[in-house]
Amino acid sequence: MRRIFYIAIGLLLVTVGLLTMFVPIPVPLVALTPLVAGSMILSANSRTARRWIQRARHRSAMLSQAFEHFAKRIPEGWARILHRTRPDAIARHGKMRGDQAKL
Repeated sequence: MRRIFYIAIGLLLVTVGLLTMFVPIPVPLVALTPLVAGSMILSANSRTARRWIQRARHRSAMLSQAFEHFAKRIPEGWARILHRTRPDAIARHGKMRGDQAKL
């Protein structure tokens, strides 16, 4: 029950972050803060969401840089959760696939 609650809160924060990203607000962190907070909650409670976030960060360098920028400014425990969504694993997997295709 608690896990479902956290996933619902995470989805709500991500939705708010995505919706406010396109609203002309003078402060850029207004959209980034709920987006990153929701992503942290989702990645801590859902393996599938963590993989989705990794894929999104792998596709978008700007999003990945924003997450890393945010991770430097939050407490270490929260940053550890955010670092679990780094796209490095996808890049390593792609390299391994490429090496196997050459053999």
